[in-house]
Amino acid sequence: MFPAHRCLVALLAAVFILSVVEAQDISRNGNCEQVEDGKPVGWDIYSSVKEWGSLEDGHEGKGAYFIPRDFAPREDDAHKGRMYTSGALCQGGGNGFTGPNALVHTPAAGNKYYRYSLPTAYTVSFWMKSECSSVRMFLRGWSTDEATSADRIGGGGGIHNIPRTDEWKHYETTVTASANIKRFCIMFLVD
Repeated sequence: MFPAHRCLVALLAAVFILSVVEAQDISRNGNCEQVEDGKPVGWDIYSSVKEWGSLEDGHEGKGAYFIPRDFAPREDDAHKGRMYTSGALCQGGGNGFTGPNALVHTPAAGNKYYRYSLPTAYTVSFWMKSECSSVRMFLRGWSTDEATSADRIGGGGGIHNIPRTDEWKHYETTVTASANIKRFCIMFLVD
């Protein structure tokens, strides 16, 4: 058993992002079958990742993997001394910081009838196994089409504590994007 502050690898396969508005899978190479230079196309990394790439033996086909950097004590804030890392695998053309090529958010058509726009729901379905003690899955949004780091905003929903598992396990959840989100990606984060 590995210490709780160490994460060796998180593996993902068959990520589908179903737009409720369009009723179709809008993921970018969610099945990881298209690979260039050892990396699955449509996937990227966020922050402290030591290694990542295409996985030949994912769940029923190919997958993607990442290994975050080792946990180290924080020195810069109220969490000083806490063991910390922050690395993620991102699906949908963004890297968590910027996303000018990320998925385009299409607000629900019925929003024009409301004073305040309702969030649009996306169903995210994926297979995962991980040696990390905990992984979070969530929507990272940007408020402009340029999708710079200054434009980052969050979405709702997701899974906040995916526990360690040595077997492939299927997850399905809903994430939401408010009307002010223009672009988004789905992040699988270890922190």
